[in-house]
Amino acid sequence: GALLPTALMMSNAFLIERELLGTEKPRMGNRGTSVAPCDLFRVEDGWVLVQVAGQPMFKRWCRLVGREDLFDDPRFADDDLRWEHGDVLNDLMQDWCTGRTRADALALLDAARVPAAPLHSPQDVLDDAHVAEMGSLRRVDFPGAARPVPIVETPFRMSATPGTVRRRAPLLGEHTDEILDELGYAAGQVADLRAHGIV
Repeated sequence: GALLPTALMMSNAFLIERELLGTEKPRMGNRGTSVAPCDLFRVEDGWVLVQVAGQPMFKRWCRLVGREDLFDDPRFADDDLRWEHGDVLNDLMQDWCTGRTRADALALLDAARVPAAPLHSPQDVLDDAHVAEMGSLRRVDFPGAARPVPIVETPFRMSATPGTVRRRAPLLGEHTDEILDELGYAAGQVADLRAHGIV
């Protein structure tokens, strides 16, 4: 299916690194696998994701957190070394985030041109104005549900074949008769299949 190629695409850099360099990076939770600081960091009202890559961005980050002394620290001379000593940099980033709100942290990171994003809870996504404006969620009635269920619309929006959620997922066996009829089974045959516990 399409999920496997998507997962492979997202991890392609690690596959190349493993094949060419023999590198086997361990699982790190949310910590970055090639640069630092890179992780989810706790703020007063949630979490923010920050990733610093490249020397110019690292220097901007150092200025932001008030640690210009790290410019010439040999432990942080390039991305690979920063990743090796990532615990130090991630701890500094966490210290900077502590006591700040998500909005304040993101505004300051944006002003410093350091890539960052909020970690959204499921409720944040349901309430998000941008998600609503894009029409990314379609609310569909579902048997037994107290209210319509939010279903994610296809992310592929092509002009000739835009794709859309046309109907809800079926209940178990809901379309059995319809499908067997399309396959040419007579009503008596379907009744016999049911009587024998086949369908």
